[in-house]
Amino acid sequence: MVTITVILFSAGGTYIIALAFKNADNIEQVGSADAWIGFAGAGMSGVITMLALYFTLKSSTKANQLSEKLMELEVDHYKLEMRPFAFISKWEAFNITYKELADNPTEKYIQIGEYKQGTALGIALELTNTTQSCIGVSYSCGKSQNGLNAWGKAAANQENLKMILSPGEKDRFVFYASSEFMMNQIHNTTVVELVLENRFAERYKETFELIITALSNKAALPQGKWYCHLFVQNYTIWRYKRNKANQIECVEETLSF
Repeated sequence: MVTITVILFSAGGTYIIALAFKNADNIEQVGSADAWIGFAGAGMSGVITMLALYFTLKSSTKANQLSEKLMELEVDHYKLEMRPFAFISKWEAFNITYKELADNPTEKYIQIGEYKQGTALGIALELTNTTQSCIGVSYSCGKSQNGLNAWGKAAANQENLKMILSPGEKDRFVFYASSEFMMNQIHNTTVVELVLENRFAERYKETFELIITALSNKAALPQGKWYCHLFVQNYTIWRYKRNKANQIECVEETLSF
């Protein structure tokens, strides 16, 4: 398009100059008309060439910007393909007997607070793999924003607390402690940390804020049943990598859009 414009401007400019000299019989000429036409044509060609160069550079700049944006989108797509993520899709609270915890546990039970014997209170968090590849999920810790009632990590008679989730698959952790400890969690914001692995065993950290807004066995439910409501918000993914000093550091994953 730029080349066609240059040709049209050059031809048109030269024609106009030639026509002007042809009809200017009353103008005293210095040198031949052909020489002046050639000089003017050369000058206009130079101007047109400069304009063509300007538009070419401008088009090249836009093309480079588009190429950079496409590269950023490709990098983001790669990150989304490689980055694991688990979403809290369901929860419930229920009593757990000591026998269930100690003898042959059928759930991934994790003790997060004080508990000795008798009946414990558990809150199950169901996680769903929302990515398009298999991921591994392990519980790390729970940090309380007010510095109190932090979540620990202990387990009895558990061979493996790691989840392996295929795309769209679900599994759950059951966090338990005494009912007093769990009741003290109400309205407290806890930052829960999970360790994730993608299909290449690259490790990531997922954090989210969990707030228990209601926890009661006195609601209009069958005797012994617990009502539980909570908020889960502010999911963040971090990636473990080695820095220039060959030390492991955790860097927050971000996308450009």
